[in-house]
Amino acid sequence: MVTQKAQKGFTLIELMLATTLLMLVLFAGYYGYGLFTDKWQKRTQYYWQQTQQTLAFDAITRVFESTFPYIVNSDNNEPAQYFSGDETRVIFITTSPLFSKKTSVVEFKILQQGNVYSLAYNEASMSDNLLLNQSDLITWQHQIILLENLQSISFEYYGWDNLQQVLTDLVSEDRESISTPSFYQQHIMEERRVLPVSLYINLKSQSGEQSRFPVALPTQAASILADYIKEEV
Repeated sequence: MVTQKAQKGFTLIELMLATTLLMLVLFAGYYGYGLFTDKWQKRTQYYWQQTQQTLAFDAITRVFESTFPYIVNSDNNEPAQYFSGDETRVIFITTSPLFSKKTSVVEFKILQQGNVYSLAYNEASMSDNLLLNQSDLITWQHQIILLENLQSISFEYYGWDNLQQVLTDLVSEDRESISTPSFYQQHIMEERRVLPVSLYINLKSQSGEQSRFPVALPTQAASILADYIKEEV
């Protein structure tokens, strides 16, 4: 006599255990994928921020290094090179603007919103804004934010006290009596009259990293202004 063995299946408890283990495996995989994605996004964001900052500083340096010693009639009714600035704003003439191939008047301006700072850039072509006097009005044609999300940013200048100091040093035969440039926070065009020797950009990122970027300006600015004054006389 042939007997049939009863076929056994999974019990309800076994199914519940298997389902629970599968859910744990899926959750662990999803959690690990989430951590990986979050780290990848942070790294990608950091990379693009660093890339954008590098490109921005390359552009800023190019604009400043191409400063043109353009001469206007100052508010004191004396010839002066068009350059004015303080810790939050700089305005001057450059031959390498960002938007135009023509010589332009440009402005770098620090903006603040709460505790966050950004650096704005304004530009106007000289063909549409012919400057003859220091106080001539400028109509900006292009605006852009170059740097943003900073804890702090400021400008600092290194140069001569005034044009007379430079001219005295140029003709002085006593090398020991020659004065040296100094650091200062405000460049008043009608008082100094000549371009700074260099400019420094001090900034602090959101991560707390501090940087100080020096930018050299044209070295023959004083001689150009001196020759211009001699021709006027």
